[in-house]
Formats: sequence, structure tokens, C-alpha cells
Amino acid sequence: MSRVALYPGSFDPVTNGHLDVVRQACSLVDRLIVAIGIHPGKAPCFPLKIGWRWSARSSRRSPPMWAAKSTA
Repeated sequence: MSRVALYPGSFDPVTNGHLDVVRQACSLVDRLIVAIGIHPGKAPCFPLKIGWRWSARSSRRSPPMWAAKSTA
């Protein structure tokens, strides 16, 4: 049975703390899903596209991480 973790957040902006959580989680699970969401009551510092690129780059360095985006 594989171990899967979900890490949801707006990641706006991405911080070293976010990166540390991702790095540690990847060592504990078989698959990490990072769900990048849009908070309707918050004005974003960066467009969702920037966060999505960050996740895609991170997933190349950490194979068990997958990124998903959501507006819900």
C-alpha cells in the first residue's frame, strides 16, 4: 500500500518553510500532492501561473511530488 500525502495551500508567496515541508514530506511518503488553491478573499502577490511553475520545477527534483491547481 502506497503512502500519499496532500499539502494544500495558496503558496503565495512560496517561502523557505513551504520548501522545507515539501522536502521533508517527500522523504516520508511515496507520493506528495501539492494542491495550489486560490483564496477568494485574498489578493494574490503572484499569479497562480507562477506557483504552478514552482510546483512543476520542484516535482522534477522530487519525483514523488505531484502538483494540482484548484479554484474551489
